[in-house]
Amino acid sequence: MTTLRKLQLSHNKIIAINDNAFVGLDMLEELHVEDNSLVRVPAIALQSLKRIAIIRMDNNPIQQITTGDFGHLPANTISLTRCSHMTLIDRYAFWDLPNLYSLALHSNPRLAFIDGQAFVGLPLLQSVELYGCGLKTIQYDIVHNILGNGFTNGAIGGVGANGGSGRQHSTATAAVEHHSKRRSIAASLMGNPFVCDCNVKYLYECLIDQHNCSLSIESPERVVCAEPPALNGTQISRLNITAIADECGPRLVAVNDPNVTVHKKIGDRHQFQCRALGVPQPRIHWILPTGQV
Repeated sequence: MTTLRKLQLSHNKIIAINDNAFVGLDMLEELHVEDNSLVRVPAIALQSLKRIAIIRMDNNPIQQITTGDFGHLPANTISLTRCSHMTLIDRYAFWDLPNLYSLALHSNPRLAFIDGQAFVGLPLLQSVELYGCGLKTIQYDIVHNILGNGFTNGAIGGVGANGGSGRQHSTATAAVEHHSKRRSIAASLMGNPFVCDCNVKYLYECLIDQHNCSLSIESPERVVCAEPPALNGTQISRLNITAIADECGPRLVAVNDPNVTVHKKIGDRHQFQCRALGVPQPRIHWILPTGQV
């Protein structure tokens, strides 16, 4: 087993992978766990794969890609498509992947939110497939973090807006700008229910001037508005962008079933997720039944 290069575990009804499942597979280059029943990414188990190049987890009921799920891996190709339960890709979900050039996240119809810092430290990324998802916008921060290689506000290993001296911050910013000029990412975005409000302006700018945008968007004529109803079906590149306000109020993004009832014992833990979009960036507060914030 120590010389195994390809592991095929597809169609096995696997619901979880033990943290030590891949220990000793030092030569493994391909991992296939498509068409199983995984509800979460086996992040700890993946850390044992020091030579992994291809990871395919398509068609699993994975609900969220959480912080650190794909971090410090040598993989060049990662695919999580047709995961019908996936709603959220959280910050630093894809982190420090120095060889990654292809990321397939398409055909996830409930994927409604990607954190602005979901992709950090992906210096070779060439292609990201996001068509056929439930995304209502593509945030500028998502692309800026990829191209900035982690130097953006709050990024791991970078210089935050309030961190370090002004000179350090300027150096980091210069690195971002220099790196951005050398790279562009091919992105497929058609089939998403984009809301054409202030959040769509970055995407609009990319569509009308792809030579100067960091995203090279495939089939731009198929990237259209779904909301508001008056703009349904309108190509985003043909919007009268001056008629759209520069700021818009917060809009909650559905990353959990709002009608679910959670039963827990006193002392048990449960994590509730809430995400919102808006310009400026909304601040989220939780209010208890007692009225306490």
